[in-house]
Amino acid sequence: MKTIFISLILTSFIFNMHAQTKKTKPKYTAKPKPSANAAFIVGTWDLMQMPTGDGMNISRTWEFTKTNFVMAGYPPLNQKGIYKVIKEKGDTLTLKLYQQEGDMGREDTEQKIIINKEKETITIEWGQFKRKK
Repeated sequence: MKTIFISLILTSFIFNMHAQTKKTKPKYTAKPKPSANAAFIVGTWDLMQMPTGDGMNISRTWEFTKTNFVMAGYPPLNQKGIYKVIKEKGDTLTLKLYQQEGDMGREDTEQKIIINKEKETITIEWGQFKRKK
């Protein structure tokens, strides 16, 4: 009889602890709002000019959503994947590019982007890009 009574008390205690734990957890957690710079890069960006020295025409386009990117260009170069802002210092963002597919491989990489809001441009390693209208 004592064993059944102790068992009932323990079961009741565990049930109450579980119920209290569920009550204290928030149902929804708000995602952090992206910084002004992270919001600024969302859109489509075209390379303004890229000197090659040999007269070859080169084009590059980057498109950013809130989480994904697509990079395309000529000569044919295509890459897509997911990005995350991992560092922000002044007007420079460092993105981690991951879950990539395309001509540049599948490995995670980092990409720095310098933002110039006055000129409405971003600079990525290949040159300066203007927002496509």
